[in-house]
Amino acid sequence: MARGANVGALRELLAELEAGQAVEVWGMGGTGKSTIATAVVHDPAVRELFTDGIVWERVGRIPGLAGLLGRVLTAFGDVARVVDAAEGVRRLRRMLVGARCLIVLDDVWDIAVVNAFQPPAGVRILVTSRTRQAWYADAGGHELAMADENLSRRVLAAHAGRAVDELPPVAGEIVRRCGGLIQALALAGSMVRLGTRSSTGQSPGHGSWPRWRRIFRPPSSNLPSPRQWRPPSATGKADGLSRWLISALLRVRRWWP
Repeated sequence: MARGANVGALRELLAELEAGQAVEVWGMGGTGKSTIATAVVHDPAVRELFTDGIVWERVGRIPGLAGLLGRVLTAFGDVARVVDAAEGVRRLRRMLVGARCLIVLDDVWDIAVVNAFQPPAGVRILVTSRTRQAWYADAGGHELAMADENLSRRVLAAHAGRAVDELPPVAGEIVRRCGGLIQALALAGSMVRLGTRSSTGQSPGHGSWPRWRRIFRPPSSNLPSPRQWRPPSATGKADGLSRWLISALLRVRRWWP
């Protein structure tokens, strides 16, 4: 569930940038960076801006630059093997001169990855990252905030297969514990949808919702309390709340019928 204001802001940045600049989306893990970037590349106005194509590559913490450049080149039609990153950059620049295209680099941890592309005029780079260390100094930037209560309830309801006005009182606790993280809300909602189905495959009524309090009170576990959780540092390796929710998911499955 993409946030329209964020998509609109990124669309404007992509349209207004000077040649060769990047647009960077920053936000802590779980805020929905990739989801919003996906909505941006499917936006009709963005597609009209980049008539020569849009390429999406997930980067990660330890990227192989030569391999990354090779995959982008292949997407644009150059299938020859990339021996080293410098060669890949030269080939990519030659190929894309005069083109109107967008390269999306998802989950970037190191600015060296962005610097390696050196795009020619007409090419834009959309970067998602959980750390500002991956930002160009002169890049257009957009920081994602946590979801407010209204959006949090919409996300939870959508992933639980319910209308917002059908959410029971316990949903307020779930929203509060998830702290505005889209990923956490989506996971909690999906747990409701997938974990409380009856043997007939039908979604259960409101009576099944109280069991979801167990998600946030796993028995005899050493999972951290959300009250103790803090946003990860720029060099942090993982999102504490995401780990907590995934562990909770694995633990509560044994209670499901």
